[in-house]
Amino acid sequence: MSVISIAVRLKAPDPEAVTALNAINGMGLQLPPAKLARYDIWEFSLETGGEETLREIVGHFTDIVNPNKHLWSLAEPGKNLPWQDDSMNWTGVLVSDREDNRGNNWASILKRRGFPVEAVHRRTLWMFGYLREIDDSLAANSPWTFLSAAADRRSAEQSGVPGGHTLDLRQGEYTELLGSVERPQQYTGFEYNTLPKESGRGVTLVYPDVYELGASNFGLRAVRHILLKAGFPVVRAFHPAPDMYALLRERGLPG
Repeated sequence: MSVISIAVRLKAPDPEAVTALNAINGMGLQLPPAKLARYDIWEFSLETGGEETLREIVGHFTDIVNPNKHLWSLAEPGKNLPWQDDSMNWTGVLVSDREDNRGNNWASILKRRGFPVEAVHRRTLWMFGYLREIDDSLAANSPWTFLSAAADRRSAEQSGVPGGHTLDLRQGEYTELLGSVERPQQYTGFEYNTLPKESGRGVTLVYPDVYELGASNFGLRAVRHILLKAGFPVVRAFHPAPDMYALLRERGLPG
């Protein structure tokens, strides 16, 4: 069995990407992306065949790739997509639905049409482009991260997506609280460049307030940047928000 992924984008400016970038620019971020691109990622698990079979599928179904509206390319592990501006640093988020009904429907359609397809998965890839003048420690260079409501670790490992992480929010006495609080993503710890590098030394920076204030604090960012440049792995810690703090107290958990 072979697994092949393609990336599909609009030829014309993508209105969803334009709207999203305008919304991001309105958030007042210190380091907003200069560009934002959206792609449909189609992953085909083929029982037999390979790229030739995939091209036959793409050529038959304009609902997957409409040559009048779309451009497409193979999405290969560790490689930038061909439409990405090489003058920029790119980092991305790959979003999948809890139930991939569209992918399942396409798998059934392709099987009925005689294509040797075992499974189809459809996801949305958002790529954020940062100017190269921004230090590499603040903008990772073209990995994709998985955000999956289903938290399917196996699918992330098998996908071959470069730099992919899957957030499994279903394990542990802390993570079971995430569905009961606002902005649970602040507790997952899976931002880019927050995972410590392998080293015998390490530093924890503790900020005595909530994540929203600490993560955007310029002084904390500057200290972290200096430590990373010196080769120290850095972990940040923040005070839990009031709703999480109340749950921790209620259950007798440290926080």
